[in-house]
Amino acid sequence: MELHKGRIYGLLGENGVGKSTLLKILSGLLKLDSGECLVGGENPYNRKPSFLQEIFYVPEDFAGENIVVEKYALELGEFYPNFSKERFFRIIGEFDVNPKAKFAKLSQGQQKKAIIAVALSLGTKVLLMDEPSNGLDIPSKAQLRRLIAENASDDQLIIISTHQVKDLENLIDPIIIMDKDGVVMNASIE
Repeated sequence: MELHKGRIYGLLGENGVGKSTLLKILSGLLKLDSGECLVGGENPYNRKPSFLQEIFYVPEDFAGENIVVEKYALELGEFYPNFSKERFFRIIGEFDVNPKAKFAKLSQGQQKKAIIAVALSLGTKVLLMDEPSNGLDIPSKAQLRRLIAENASDDQLIIISTHQVKDLENLIDPIIIMDKDGVVMNASIE
């Protein structure tokens, strides 16, 4: 399959079909056993710094370190040329998460909002999010949709793996559907 910038793809499928594995391959965290995967003409597994500064992966389960959220964002942002400190503080404020708190002291939902605020502020060309709405309350899910839509750019490719299609239905298009044999559909919702 071929994916294009300027779109927010929804990655759908049953548990165990490989959605998270695909995101990890795209981000360079896993190596393919066979076949080829190129992101922006690069093999992700080569993990070149020029590649890594243009991609970010938000895992489904993010266990924040014992570090202050703001410090984490600012230190991580040093590695990303399009990082916006102002965007980070705006988004974290809209999520109502204290940037001076340590990740370990935040609830699971607050940790997830904090890492999403970081991810949206990095300005990467590729943003991969694995089940970003899991663990969020209903108002936070609405904020998530709005903040992704407001902060996505025309030269960015976003892939969001989800089981909660209702949480993201007005945001994702096209959709990619996987089953145990691989990708069975990559098409516009229309």
